Amino acid sequence: MAVSDLKFHSYLSLHTTADSTASAAQYNIFDEDNYSSYGSTSVSSPDITYSSSDGKVHFGASGIYLAVVDTPVTVNGICGVSLKLKLNGETVFASENLFAIHDADPFTYSFQTLLDVSKGDYLEVTIVTSNTKTAVVENGTSLVLLKSNGDYGNLQYTADANAAGSGPAEFTLFDSDNGGTVQSTLNNVSFAAATGLLTPTNTRTFLMLSSLMAEVGTNGDVTHKLYANGSSIDDLPGRITSYDPLELTYGFLKSLTGGQTASARTIGAGTITAQKGTSFTLFDISDDGTDPLAFISFTCDADS
Repeated sequence: MAVSDLKFHSYLSLHTTADSTASAAQYNIFDEDNYSSYGSTSVSSPDITYSSSDGKVHFGASGIYLAVVDTPVTVNGICGVSLKLKLNGETVFASENLFAIHDADPFTYSFQTLLDVSKGDYLEVTIVTSNTKTAVVENGTSLVLLKSNGDYGNLQYTADANAAGSGPAEFTLFDSDNGGTVQSTLNNVSFAAATGLLTPTNTRTFLMLSSLMAEVGTNGDVTHKLYANGSSIDDLPGRITSYDPLELTYGFLKSLTGGQTASARTIGAGTITAQKGTSFTLFDISDDGTDPLAFISFTCDADS
């Protein structure tokens, strides 16, 4: 693809408008060959192209890209569902097998990470079940890609952490005390493994985005929290039972002053085990320090 870096936030937004064909084998969720009647809608900058004939997204500019995938899935039994992102055929992101059961589906799963992309690379998004049960990716499945023109920090568990917290004990994800294998992708953001904290160098407006994939030791409510400079700024309640692992994802825009810390934390009725694919991202929405002319982000601080 003869397109150079156009020096802006390269982007792609893609979503399907049809359900895939049921399959137990790993398959590309944006490849029309995996549908009896495929439909999709996409918008993108001219340096990113998507081909439905093979489900591949091709990049015309090198850089770090935020990748976010949301997919509602139905299955024909009880199984785990895992998603993988592949660059040039090589897996660069893999989630834990998340719980699915036909009696209660569809389950909607969200995944996010930062990708280090070179010009000419191609991306595939695949899904697979943990056994012989089949999975159907339903309409509304989406992929969003946004190229960074500023600062960023991403932490990701590539191997499960240990069980942590109990009862009222809140703990910080990616803290080395909790074990697991943590992969970091950083630019003008530092990571302190001993505390699990990210610290931006510069004052920026960041998208704070956190995905928790977890097992629990005790059935009950789990609260997923985002912190800035040691104070909770918002939380997302959910419920995780022994039918796990399950996933909770949320985020919003937050202005952080250089030197302030940021973290993702969680608390449940008992112990929680953060699992492979759990990810926390700070993504600077500016163009090298200059914010967009218009943007909005808000969260509700009370129940409806």
